[in-house]
Amino acid sequence: MKDDLFDKLWRLIEKRAKIILVIMALLSVFFLSFVPSLSFKTDIRGFVPNNEMSKANQRVIDNFGETPRIHFILVKATNPSENVLTPSSLKEQYRVIQEISKIEGVDQTLSAADVVNILCKYEVDLVGGGAEYDETQGLDTADYDQIQARLDLLFDVLNGKYTELLNSMDLGITMFTNNSIDKVKGLIGLIFSEDFSLEDPHAHSTLIIINMNGSLENEELKDLTREIYSTAEDMESDLVNIKMSHTGEYQISTEVDVATRESMGVIVAAILLVIGTMLFISFRRISYVILPLVILLLATVWTYSTAYILGLKFSAMMAGVIPLIFGLGVDYPVHVSERYQEELAKGKDVSNSLRISLKHVGGAITICAISTAIGFFTNVVSDVGAVKVFGISCAIGTAYAFILTLFIYFPTRLLIDRKNNQPLLPNKLKKIEKEKSSAKTRKGKKSYPFISKIPYRFPILVVIAAIIITSASAVGAINLESKFDIKDFLPPEWESIQTEGDIFRDFEAGSYTLSFILIEGDDLATRESYENIYLTLENMKDDKNVVKTTIPNSSSEGGQTGDSELLLTESVPQLAALVYGIDPQVLKDANINTDGSLKPNCTDQDIKEYYDFLFTNETLTDPITDTSLSEHAATILHRNENGEYDATIIKIFVNARSSKECISLYEELKDDIPIGADDDYSVTGGMILNVATLLSLQEGQVKGTLICIAVIALILIFVYRRIGLGIITLIPVIMSLIWILGAMFALGMDINVLTVTVTSLGIGMGIDYAVHVSERFKRELKSYGMKKGIQETIGNLWRPLSVSSMTTVAGFCVLVLIPIPIMAQYGILCALSLVFSYTAAMFILPVALVYWAKWENRGKPEKGTRSGSKKDRIKKSEIGTVIHRRRNPDVKDIPDTTVTGHKVRKK
Repeated sequence: MKDDLFDKLWRLIEKRAKIILVIMALLSVFFLSFVPSLSFKTDIRGFVPNNEMSKANQRVIDNFGETPRIHFILVKATNPSENVLTPSSLKEQYRVIQEISKIEGVDQTLSAADVVNILCKYEVDLVGGGAEYDETQGLDTADYDQIQARLDLLFDVLNGKYTELLNSMDLGITMFTNNSIDKVKGLIGLIFSEDFSLEDPHAHSTLIIINMNGSLENEELKDLTREIYSTAEDMESDLVNIKMSHTGEYQISTEVDVATRESMGVIVAAILLVIGTMLFISFRRISYVILPLVILLLATVWTYSTAYILGLKFSAMMAGVIPLIFGLGVDYPVHVSERYQEELAKGKDVSNSLRISLKHVGGAITICAISTAIGFFTNVVSDVGAVKVFGISCAIGTAYAFILTLFIYFPTRLLIDRKNNQPLLPNKLKKIEKEKSSAKTRKGKKSYPFISKIPYRFPILVVIAAIIITSASAVGAINLESKFDIKDFLPPEWESIQTEGDIFRDFEAGSYTLSFILIEGDDLATRESYENIYLTLENMKDDKNVVKTTIPNSSSEGGQTGDSELLLTESVPQLAALVYGIDPQVLKDANINTDGSLKPNCTDQDIKEYYDFLFTNETLTDPITDTSLSEHAATILHRNENGEYDATIIKIFVNARSSKECISLYEELKDDIPIGADDDYSVTGGMILNVATLLSLQEGQVKGTLICIAVIALILIFVYRRIGLGIITLIPVIMSLIWILGAMFALGMDINVLTVTVTSLGIGMGIDYAVHVSERFKRELKSYGMKKGIQETIGNLWRPLSVSSMTTVAGFCVLVLIPIPIMAQYGILCALSLVFSYTAAMFILPVALVYWAKWENRGKPEKGTRSGSKKDRIKKSEIGTVIHRRRNPDVKDIPDTTVTGHKVRKK
């Protein structure tokens, strides 16, 4: 039935070749019309899976608003020996802040210049104990001496001087209260480089932290980031004392899009050059180079345009679709070309050669295309959106490469070669002449390459080697770790990456990120709920990845009594310090201590009234961010329409960068939750969402791989109508899959959003080679038997498989030249996966097929061999005599016999 189908398809192609090409051209024009609309819009949130952690994070956003998106400007002194805390430097920093603050979408800035600007609005009389506030003053109007005086005052206060005096003043500035100085010290740790100390107020670099409106969409935030960058860059030529560089989540995303666009051009040009060169070396005729490349380019255009029509989001991962389409798609025209030339060499004309090529190779490449598409499509089971889109796009690309091979390559080849006097390639002509000249010396026997003799000569060695390599690889595969970092899509020399590295190296808070513990319940305004939150904070004190700052303690003016650690967290219990600075009586009435702990006589009603106070008091608590107590409380405590407090969060600054540290952090925070707490606790936000991504990558890979193997096994069994052959064809695929995972471990690579697809890639490429070998062996087995059948199979396939393998490997190796780490890794793994798939198909599968054939034909004589015992065998001459005797009854000298099988019996 399959052969009849391809015969019908060939008759259609032969009869309507020109019409088919016109239709393909019109479809290509249609898809090309969408190319100008294509754009890459990498969204870090697009890599976050839709699981319970991300759902909890969404509830945090719904109840407490979007967390501001952060953009960092690293400020360094123009002269490395200079100080960024000089009055002239601070003035320039403030000029930059003023311009950036005018940009719509910038909520606020946080920097040393902001702190000093507030101080410059006050005239403080330390001797007379008074202070005057003037709104019109500020850092921009103050002279250098005034700025230096404010700096000296700030650092004197932070060192423990004037504390009592300032508390007696009516400054209206909470940073000078006992309960706020620790917070200011924490702020200093955030924005000054590690060479800064309170005793010697000098820093070689500082940070301007820009809070962008978190409710903006991804592309709006990237546009805002570009505007911030452009504004600062325009000012830089007028700045004498400072120089700036930028980084941040959306700065990185913006640069990733730029790097992706640039790398795609390089990838396409390099792959075209490499694959074109390999095709020319293999076929030595220009049409055998141009035609496959045109098919691959059209398949790429069709794929991206289809993805755009389907509304799929184009992330940086989509750059990996191009090498896959080229790498896998080139196999189809290569196999067709090789079989076509094989038939031409037998003396058949162009039409018959193409028909046989379609009939024999068509079945194999159809199974390959379906299996490969399924392999990629199983990525839809991943919870990571970008991985889903990548898998769907690769599946579409594989299908298009197959379709275009059928409906462009075959009709074009037919039209070209009908006019060609010599359609045979030069290398085939040389081979024919060589075989003719050596026919006498070979006595008509066909020679086979050594590789085709391995399944019969060294099967045990092949099996032992396969078991050893696979076992070692399996150990490595089990120990693979997952990793997710959007920065892997950027070259390391780009500004945002280098700036982030500088911040991480020079700033104590360079690696700090914000995570949450979300507490939900019908009524949280109870003593029990409050105590559980406080206990959670206490449990965090020994957490390795929760950030703590060292605060110098002061017993008197200038006197140090030792240091203490302060958790960088925000929660309801920690609001007690602010409330005490506003009205100590409120804490007394609520039976709450200044450290946020509860007194023994505190009741549920006390907690309810305390929460009500938090939500109604409009006292300014943070002049830097211009936030009142009620506004502050609303960011960590939620009150519903009925006036019930049904949710609260603990904001936690964490220090976790590696995958291991992220998972350790998640486990630590889970363990901090009090046992038996009635309320619902969820750990989410920040690096915790990275844990969700990591876990999802691992789960999706395992689940997708198992589904893919199961589905392809069913397809192969259905196509071959034999369970054994279908399963055996999968053996090299599974082995090469384990090998590539073991190679990842040996090379020190992790599973990330791109390399996670290597399993579907391994299945896709591995099944291609395996199907070609199994399909050919199945045909040759009928004609030649096991031994010669496997020799014919490998002898005829080693060249096309080698050509397609080398061509594809060369194409993927191009990615190593791309200065994007994750793409280089991807190229290495794809190339290795091809080598492993080819090796397994050419060395391991033939051995398995021979054993399968022996099992299938057990008890039956093999074609081309003799069976039976020696005394039962008869010579061909004797059989000929018997036949002659039967045909000539007059011959009397030979007894009458009957031939049964290979035996001769007397009647």
